[in-house]
Amino acid sequence: SLSYIDHSIRLQTRAINRLREGDPSRTASLLNLAIQINPSDAEHYVQLSTARRRMGNRTGAAQAGRSAVTIGASNLDFNFDSNYNLACDLRELGDNEEAALSFAESVRIGELSAHSFVVSPAKMAAAEVGLGGSLRRLGLLTEAGLALERAINLEPDGAIDAWAELGLVFGEQGDTESAKLCQLQVASRRALH
Repeated sequence: SLSYIDHSIRLQTRAINRLREGDPSRTASLLNLAIQINPSDAEHYVQLSTARRRMGNRTGAAQAGRSAVTIGASNLDFNFDSNYNLACDLRELGDNEEAALSFAESVRIGELSAHSFVVSPAKMAAAEVGLGGSLRRLGLLTEAGLALERAINLEPDGAIDAWAELGLVFGEQGDTESAKLCQLQVASRRALH
């Protein structure tokens, strides 16, 4: 019976196993069936987004990601990873404005997460770097610089991407000295890894 809600979870479990086996197309088919049975389960859309991303379908991944985020928010379940993955898909599609909003939501969720689970500093830094890069592409250089500085503070020994993005911000602002200092930070961190 397709009306028995538990079947959607069983299909999702089977789909996740197929994804682990490297079959994202079959995974997407199974998840579409699960969604037909229970369209209000955000996790179905999260997994569908992953399958579509692995198939190279960023537009479809973003569409499923939007559904996951919307359903999660309507259930007051704000998920860092869902928002972050959506932001990454939107960035890849060139939608910097929506990407910036999704990265900003990821950061907000990460900051509030101490009440339920902790988002690692590395994940928070990645969200800040994504936010900073999206803001830079939108021409919001001051705001981009602030996000990138937060990323550097979160991961002071790493943050190669944050330093690289910050160098681009300084370059676009015409501050070549600061841009060069950022390049040195990138080079010294790469030498350590």
